[in-house]
Amino acid sequence: MAFPRLHQAGAGYRAQTRRTGERGFTLIELLVTLAVAVVLLSVSAPSLREMFNRNAVATSAQDFSSALSQARGLAVANNTCTTLCAATVSASGAPTCGTPATGGYQRGWILFLNRACDADQTDPTLAGAQLRQARNAGGADISIAPSDASLYRLMFDPRGISTAAVDGRFQVQSASSVSNANSRTICVDAAGRATVRRYTTSCN
Repeated sequence: MAFPRLHQAGAGYRAQTRRTGERGFTLIELLVTLAVAVVLLSVSAPSLREMFNRNAVATSAQDFSSALSQARGLAVANNTCTTLCAATVSASGAPTCGTPATGGYQRGWILFLNRACDADQTDPTLAGAQLRQARNAGGADISIAPSDASLYRLMFDPRGISTAAVDGRFQVQSASSVSNANSRTICVDAAGRATVRRYTTSCN
C-alpha cells in the first residue's frame, strides 16, 4: 500500500519542479516594451488627430449641406418661402436668427417656413411661420463660415431658388487642422442646389 503513495509524492515533486522553472517578463523586458509603445503612440498621434479632424469637418459639411437641401425642398413642397439662418439654439425660449459668434453656422441654425416671404424675418413664430429644424451648436473646433455676412440668413422662394444677392459659398474647416486639405466648400448654385466640394475654396 505504500507504493502508490510514493508514486503520488514523486508526481507532485515533478509538477512543483516544472512550476518553479516557469517565469514571466523581467523588469527590463517590460520597460523596453513600454518604451516601444510610447514611441509608436507618439508617431501615430498626429495622424489620428488629422483623421478625427477630417471626419469632423466632413460630418459638419454634410449636415449643413443637408439643411440647405431640406430648405430648398420644403420651399418647393409647400409652395412657399423658407429661411435658413444662423441662430443660437437654447433649451429655453424660441430660437431666432442672429449674427453668430466665432464658428458661424456651426454655432447653430434654424430652418422655418417663411410664409410671408419676408427676407428680413428672423422669428420663426411670426406671420404664420413654422419652425422645421433647430440645430444645436456643433464642435467648437469647427467653423462654417459664409463668403458674405448677408448669407447668415438665406431664403429660398417657392421655386426653390435662393434669393441671396451674392453667390452662396460656405467654408467648412477645423481650426486645429495642420493643413487645409481637410476643409470643404459648400456651393449653392443659381437653382438653389447645394454641393460639397473638396480641395478648393472656389465654386467656379
